[in-house]
Amino acid sequence: MSDFKPRFLKPSETSSFLDRNDSSLADSTDFIYNRHLSQSIQTQRQKLPIFNNRNHVLFLLEKFQTLVLVGETGCGKSTQIPQAHESVQKPSPQTGCLLTPPPQYVLAPPPYEYSSEIAAPPVRLSGHHILEPITMVCPASHVSKLLLVLLLSLLLFYIFMDFNLYLRIQNYPLERASEDNGTQSYRDVTWLGCNINPLCDVTVKAVLLDHTNYYLFAPLVTIVDSIFEISQIHYITPNSISVFHVFVAILSAKCISSDSLAYRRIGVVLFELRTFLDDLDGHVARVRKNVKGERSEIGSTGYYVDGVCDALGCAALMIGAFVFLKNNPPRRGYMQLPTCSDSKDAAIVYKSKVTSKKVSKKLSCFAAQLLLSSMAWNRYIALYQEMLEGGDVSPAEAARRSEVFRSSFFFLVTWLWRVVNVHNMLHCLLVGIFCDKLWELLRNVQYVGFAVLLFVIGITEVHVREVGMVLAHKGFSNSLYRVYRKFCPKGSGPALWEELLRALPYCSS
Repeated sequence: MSDFKPRFLKPSETSSFLDRNDSSLADSTDFIYNRHLSQSIQTQRQKLPIFNNRNHVLFLLEKFQTLVLVGETGCGKSTQIPQAHESVQKPSPQTGCLLTPPPQYVLAPPPYEYSSEIAAPPVRLSGHHILEPITMVCPASHVSKLLLVLLLSLLLFYIFMDFNLYLRIQNYPLERASEDNGTQSYRDVTWLGCNINPLCDVTVKAVLLDHTNYYLFAPLVTIVDSIFEISQIHYITPNSISVFHVFVAILSAKCISSDSLAYRRIGVVLFELRTFLDDLDGHVARVRKNVKGERSEIGSTGYYVDGVCDALGCAALMIGAFVFLKNNPPRRGYMQLPTCSDSKDAAIVYKSKVTSKKVSKKLSCFAAQLLLSSMAWNRYIALYQEMLEGGDVSPAEAARRSEVFRSSFFFLVTWLWRVVNVHNMLHCLLVGIFCDKLWELLRNVQYVGFAVLLFVIGITEVHVREVGMVLAHKGFSNSLYRVYRKFCPKGSGPALWEELLRALPYCSS
């Protein structure tokens, strides 16, 4: 006779099989104490750990053909999931009863259960399979944790770079005209070469650019160009690079429209490659024209070609997202409906799927936000460039421009645009696709996105007018006057500013 004696767990004992040595399984068998045995069956079912996760399991059963469900012994995976799966089917129109097709799921015991259960071959029981445990390589939870760590690291890096950018603007000359003569330059103190340091050449467009493009892609583009000397290859023009990244965007949209999450993630990587190429065409154009720092050459052919190619790439991305959501419409949730059973239990059935009209509405709202952000962002780049960087000015006027550039209000406005500009919105959309949270993202920003954009636009308009009044009060130049009249026709501006302009000799003429 064996000395084997079954041992029961006390109700207060919380140790699990994971905390025990597997070698002890050969000597004893553990039984789970059911403290709810005196209660009704329905109450006992609600006490099982699987009960709180059944909606998630049912959603995965509908979305995927195969589901591997791993859980502790006694959690309810073998008894509750088949019943829940049967209860979600549509009722028969004649009898109102639920019709149940064969279930299509897989239940797998955890590897720490009894050796006899692990060694047993697959057995078909009541429409489902019990399979041997499968060793999974890189579970989804590990990928999610790695992605979360990466996102948090990027966020901390961006905050660190923003802090250094603010210190660089406040403590070192901006190198405009002849200001700050005799002051130590930032190039003399930085340990990183200015060819890859984005903080060396600070311009209006640079501080309005999103974090990813300014702090990551811009230095990376410079490194790639220094290695392959792309800017020295004459037959590779900036416009040809712009046209090429349209085809990359189309390929990315094709992958994003796939039902497979792996292909959609490949599509995200391809679209980020498109963004890298978008930075590359601007870098090549600036190198060939000996222009330092980020700057938009408004009105040039390359400016319009790049804008059209960017619009086509964004359109391809939105079409790919629409095709994916149309082929994989999300559920609105779950609801309780009675069954034909005599039991008082309510069955879980799905609500109707989200229609293509709903998908089109949310994508249209996001596309409208992209368009609004792009138009406003490009407008303020043009306006600030003319006000703070346009034309040759005297040392006194250059000092006044630097005073505006160093103001905290201007830094706040530019930081807000780094967050809400069209490039950063696309990055957020790609993160949502990569994390398989596209629908949740579109639903959350459908109306909030417009409110945030309008708020930032309002703040920027106030700042633009204040900058204009400050520069006008301290010596309004002819170039600034032309810019002001371009955006504010005569008589349409603030009354105080109009009176001030009439007091200046060259403005009243």
